[in-house]
Amino acid sequence: MNGITKTVPKNEDSENANIPRNRGERYIMNSLKAGFLTRGVIMRKRHNALVIDTETTMKNEKPFLAYNIGGALGDIYSPNSQPLEFDFYVQEIISNPENFVHTYKDKETGERKFWKYDRRYAHVLNDAFKNRSKIKPLKYILNYISKHIGFADSIASYNWNFDKQAFNKTVLEFYNEKYREFERIPNWCIMDCYANKEINLNYFKMIDNLDELDKLQFMSKSGKNYGYSAQCMARWIFDSEQYEEQHTALEDSKMEFELARHFARKHKSDFTKTFLGNPKSVSWVMLKKKLSAKAKMQTRNNG
Repeated sequence: MNGITKTVPKNEDSENANIPRNRGERYIMNSLKAGFLTRGVIMRKRHNALVIDTETTMKNEKPFLAYNIGGALGDIYSPNSQPLEFDFYVQEIISNPENFVHTYKDKETGERKFWKYDRRYAHVLNDAFKNRSKIKPLKYILNYISKHIGFADSIASYNWNFDKQAFNKTVLEFYNEKYREFERIPNWCIMDCYANKEINLNYFKMIDNLDELDKLQFMSKSGKNYGYSAQCMARWIFDSEQYEEQHTALEDSKMEFELARHFARKHKSDFTKTFLGNPKSVSWVMLKKKLSAKAKMQTRNNG
């Protein structure tokens, strides 16, 4: 905490957070601002979405602090726009090994005791030292994202409530206040969209017709419920049963951006009228009922 300013940065200029940083990024950012992403072709109506993903600490005294933050910003109405991508490790978090020690609460004493080391930490350190430019102070990352929000029409993630809370908890840890930059533009949840429109009777029928081994590719980790993770949706939508979610902020946000693009183009009216600016939690109990998309949309709209 020493030496860290206690005020959340609000769109302030910073020499360390100047964007764009290179010729390719300058072209994409200028294109977003001007309203076109393909050289020489003026776009029809566009929607620049900032899709973010966080990887967080787990099972310790300070769970759900975002140590890896990634994102993709681009026009989800365009079939082939190139999103701008970013990927950061939060210096304050990865520099403290205690954030990656799993602990448990002793029932008798109430004290937290060592359980095991988070196996992800070795990968994080290895990748961070190979790509040191990705390691940034939280203040830099917040400035960077704030500036990108200025180019976006909306912000989303796959499980918006989780990623928003991870941001809030991380900022609260170091700045003692919530992160309010997301309030500048409409929020939406990609998982909410897919759970209500794409997880339909055809999805259930497809899974039920698979053999037992292949069926596991579309089920929850327990194997008891139909899956609705980003990984399951990528396998379903892009017809790639072997797709494996990478669980890194950049790679996951890139895949989730493509899911957002697919949904916004296929269900444009529902996207703009129902989901945009109105993110809702997803209930696995509701999914177990195997309702049609129409029935789920009616329930959602009446809820």
